[in-house]
Amino acid sequence: MIMKKRGAIGVGFNWIFAMIVGAIILFIALYFASKVIGVGETQAGTESAARLVSVFDPLETGLALEKSLKVDLKRKTKIEFSCDSSSNRPFGRQRLRVAEKGFGSDYGEWGYEVSLNNKYVFSDKIIEGENFYIFSQAFFMGFKVSDINIMGSEDYCFYQAPNRIKRDIQNLGVDKFRFTESLSDSDLKNCSGRLVCFESENNKCDMIVKGECNDLRVCEDSYDYGRVLKNGGQSILYYADSLVYGAIFSGEDIYECNVIRIMNRLSELSDIYRGKADLLQGKGCRLNIGDKIRIMQGFVDGEISSNNFDSSDLINVHDLAREADLMNKGARGECEVY
Repeated sequence: MIMKKRGAIGVGFNWIFAMIVGAIILFIALYFASKVIGVGETQAGTESAARLVSVFDPLETGLALEKSLKVDLKRKTKIEFSCDSSSNRPFGRQRLRVAEKGFGSDYGEWGYEVSLNNKYVFSDKIIEGENFYIFSQAFFMGFKVSDINIMGSEDYCFYQAPNRIKRDIQNLGVDKFRFTESLSDSDLKNCSGRLVCFESENNKCDMIVKGECNDLRVCEDSYDYGRVLKNGGQSILYYADSLVYGAIFSGEDIYECNVIRIMNRLSELSDIYRGKADLLQGKGCRLNIGDKIRIMQGFVDGEISSNNFDSSDLINVHDLAREADLMNKGARGECEVY
């Protein structure tokens, strides 16, 4: 009887020991499996970010004013943008990173950040979805300064959009953009998403666009420059020219950072056009456009170097650029600077 009891105790201990060892092995296996999956998710996110960066190259507008494309991804994806106007001088830098949704309900690990050194992407800080739209608009301050790129996934409804802006948006062919002339509940059923109102301050509006140029000597219409009010007016983004779309579609931090980056680019281009103006003047072209460009460049450089530049300064830049542009158009022929 004593021997049997000892044998039973030995068998029981062996089973317990085997279970403990098995649990440890299983834990180690799951730990390393999770690490391998995490590395795979990071790699997949980094590769997706790199592919997204390459998508922006065909969107360079050239002579066209706008281009658009649709990006369809295989799984739900989260994209995060960041912007830094002080690094990589004078042009600054944007970065993006991607996380993809796996088999569960949560997103996987973030991929590594990928840089967008020579692109200006206006977007919310984080956007999510399987289908994204990207469109570009040429930005002018007399001469072409850059292309601005808009990226998003949400639907937008535009209320009483002026003809020029409505035409620009319709030409993009993005199926997530709708227009309405009424804010009745029945009409808004067919015009869902973020509600962008022009001038109207109805409490249904998610944001309000106000055109502020009333001098047709310097503007094509009142929406050449103005303000976009968001969050009940707590956030105000000023715009000029096609930056109205950047102000509508992007968050405040991304917008203000990219505006400074674009103004730095304008300053660099101003050097080139001032040099050309001086050269033409030496060949007998009687124009002072170089001086006008110099004044505009000096204003931009002064405000940025003193860390005072924000989007509200775009109105001053617009007026200075318009004066130079009128002089350039008046020169004509071989005396035109751009």
